Amino acid sequence: MSYLLICVWFCLSDLFMFGLNTHSGLWGKRMSWKMLPIVRSLFGVAILCVGALCETPAQALDKSYVFPVNEGNLVHYQRFLDGRDPLKINDFSGPNLNRHVFEFITFQRALHDGGCDCKVEYVPFTADTSHARAIAEVKAGREISHPVAGFDSDPRYAEGIYLSVPILNADEFYVGLYTHSERQDILSLRDKEAIHNLRYTASESWVVDMQVLRSYRFHVVPAFSWQSAIDMIRFERADIILQPVSPEPDFHFTIDDEGNRFLPIPGVKLNFPAGRRYFVSRNHPDGAEFLEVLNRGLQKLESSGYLRKGQIAAGVIDPRIKDWEVVR
Repeated sequence: MSYLLICVWFCLSDLFMFGLNTHSGLWGKRMSWKMLPIVRSLFGVAILCVGALCETPAQALDKSYVFPVNEGNLVHYQRFLDGRDPLKINDFSGPNLNRHVFEFITFQRALHDGGCDCKVEYVPFTADTSHARAIAEVKAGREISHPVAGFDSDPRYAEGIYLSVPILNADEFYVGLYTHSERQDILSLRDKEAIHNLRYTASESWVVDMQVLRSYRFHVVPAFSWQSAIDMIRFERADIILQPVSPEPDFHFTIDDEGNRFLPIPGVKLNFPAGRRYFVSRNHPDGAEFLEVLNRGLQKLESSGYLRKGQIAAGVIDPRIKDWEVVR
């Protein structure tokens, strides 16, 4: 593209000078060829401006990106889509929607709306610490980004990573205090001090979750993974796991095909003081451009109300718990 512009620049400037000297009646006198550098400069500026308009910021992103994602999240995503085009989804109602599914779809939509003529593909990856792995891969530049957003207070983003504009602000995010549906001793609690003194668990790889739990001075029982945290509650070695509120009528979520259901303690919620943003590699050759396109798309989705609508549908923001008491 740059070579073509240079050739056009030289040809047009010389033709312009030739034309002026051939048809001197244009200005009433011939122009000196000494003016050629000035004419070329003016044509150069004009052609560069045209070139800038023709070259979109996402030109270098006309390619395919493959993102390994948690296998279970991918299953929910595929079930929710049920053959639909994720770029055309504006109605987030239906089963299998959760925060991860919403973020998978939003990631693709933001890139598309931001001007990226690229294909996004998700492939299954099985790992107990899938998000930790994703951060490491993105930081190293082996992957350009990840379709599951992260909390902006995560210290692992301090180096080698750009953060997008927020898809969720910290003061908007309230979570439920979930336990197994058979733990009626926990679900029946109403005293805030008793709730505060319960045993809270989270995967050790969830750095921000652990930070938040400790900032509230809860009794924290670390787990190796999300599944092990769930199992600790099932076997009564822990009591509570923090989760975004489920969109189900009774707020439950089911973790497996065996019907293990988890419910929040009714009427209480906790502010999770961290915003959510996508993270992009500083060490990938397309990183800065990818971030620019992603941010442009996210800003459009924010302005249109798409982000809030999807977050409400996925239970990230839930008007139903607006009047629930906040645990301190």
